Amino acid sequence: MNARVSGNRLDMGAYEFQEAVAVYNLQLKTSCLMVLPNPINNESKLTFSLQQTSQVGVHLYNLQGKCLFEKQLGTFSAGAQQLLLSDLFSPEALAPGLYLVGLKTNYQQFWLKVVSH
Repeated sequence: MNARVSGNRLDMGAYEFQEAVAVYNLQLKTSCLMVLPNPINNESKLTFSLQQTSQVGVHLYNLQGKCLFEKQLGTFSAGAQQLLLSDLFSPEALAPGLYLVGLKTNYQQFWLKVVSH
């Protein structure tokens, strides 16, 4: 008997024949935070979706970790929301580069890279 043959299959070493494992009912969470257009300008909108009513805060950081803007916006209801960035801060006043926009709620935090020209 050849130890490298299992049933009608050839044992190829580290590769083993096993039953397939599957995950059912897996719910993947897509990004709940978008900024469009990006690169940002005065027309850019911050779009997000909340699973439940929550306090919401927006933060803007440079890549050195310095907080450039921080504001608690109050209570938002569950569902899709949209804010104009220029109502929060002046996107056109930012130096060219990468920034992080953060959205903090009572139960989650979302971060997104944005580009300023």
